[in-house]
Amino acid sequence: MRRRSFVVGLAAMGAGCGMLGNASETETEPEQADEGDKKKKKKSKEPEEEGAKGPGQHWLEAEHDGKTRKSLLYIPESDSDAPKPLLFALHGVKGDANTLFENKNFGDMCAKNGWIGLFPSTGKDHVDRSNALDQEYLASVLEQVIAEENVDSKRVYVVGYSAGAKKAYHLAATHSEQITAIVTHSGRIGHEGDEKLWSPTENGAGKVSVLHIHGKQDPKATIGGGKDKNGKMAVGVMDGLKLWADNNGCEKGGSERPAGAPDSVKVTNWVSGSGHKVVGLVDPDLGHSWADYSNKVLAGFLNSVPPK
Repeated sequence: MRRRSFVVGLAAMGAGCGMLGNASETETEPEQADEGDKKKKKKSKEPEEEGAKGPGQHWLEAEHDGKTRKSLLYIPESDSDAPKPLLFALHGVKGDANTLFENKNFGDMCAKNGWIGLFPSTGKDHVDRSNALDQEYLASVLEQVIAEENVDSKRVYVVGYSAGAKKAYHLAATHSEQITAIVTHSGRIGHEGDEKLWSPTENGAGKVSVLHIHGKQDPKATIGGGKDKNGKMAVGVMDGLKLWADNNGCEKGGSERPAGAPDSVKVTNWVSGSGHKVVGLVDPDLGHSWADYSNKVLAGFLNSVPPK
């Protein structure tokens, strides 16, 4: 893999709050901003390009395909020198690094859990439609941060929302040696005929725990799959989870309900003797939006899965 040269800048702010290959799958599920995003949308803050890295926010810059790409890196306050888990968060078609960090309070979540946070700007304003999965850049920045920061390489988590969910599934399938667990939300695993992009079986993937949260009322990434507007057959959400359950050696069963999940949400569990698990949450009232309980659910899940 080609190494990137990164420029790192320390933010003068408080501490609070990757993929290889040349696949050309185009994004077929453009999304609308959540109502919460419309109300809370903020202009991305540009940290100062000065100082050494330490607790707080930093911008990582890299030249990629003729563009200057930016990712927001968050380092939590800590009294310990022990390596820290890494949360790699991927927003949808619209937005930028701050979409999840600020608008969905991922910065606060990283601070509370002692996680390093990595938030790339990856979407229609940052990549060409012919490279919607943004494989090479995401793999490169992930590898760079794992190598250069105080990351616990046995606890690397990827979270993806909407189009970011598809990228998370692709990372898990193609880079399972680096990924401990993924959380996907309001997005699907992929399309029939493109299995090499997303199938754990086709890629010989290792075990990766998976949590998926989806709204039964989602009009964009319909839970059952089916033909999209371009005539391609999308794989249903539960079918995608079953593939990962089989890959992880999990059996369906168990009545465990994630902390924070409302009683109305249907929970499907697949568990294995090794502790790896696949969990599907279907919210009967949720559309194509981030659920207000999702942060608590995903934090509890990631803190419960076995390390690499």
